[in-house]
Amino acid sequence: MDMASGSPVHLASPEMLARSNRRPVYPTAADEVWTLAASIWWAASGRWPRDYRALAIDPSMFTETELAKILVRYGAPLAPLAHWPELEAVLRYVLEAPAESRPTALDLTQHLCALRV
Repeated sequence: MDMASGSPVHLASPEMLARSNRRPVYPTAADEVWTLAASIWWAASGRWPRDYRALAIDPSMFTETELAKILVRYGAPLAPLAHWPELEAVLRYVLEAPAESRPTALDLTQHLCALRV
């Protein structure tokens, strides 16, 4: 893995990707909660949260370093999580928030616990 944290690019926050050209890469609390929400997205859907189709790319065709550069330059919208809209709303709340106002892991947990399964 290219990133010092060992986290795949698919699960790295936009801010962490932007810092990934500097070594070492230290995750912040905001990075970690983004990765937590992205991991839950992946576990619930079997797909990465970023919509690579919207960028017209196949992420498997790039190294992690190349993919990180693409994501930093162009960003990527979130893919839909159509089969569970309530979960999607909670995860989007975290994944779309700017780092400085991103909810905490406790906030995420409380929102997830409020979901009716």
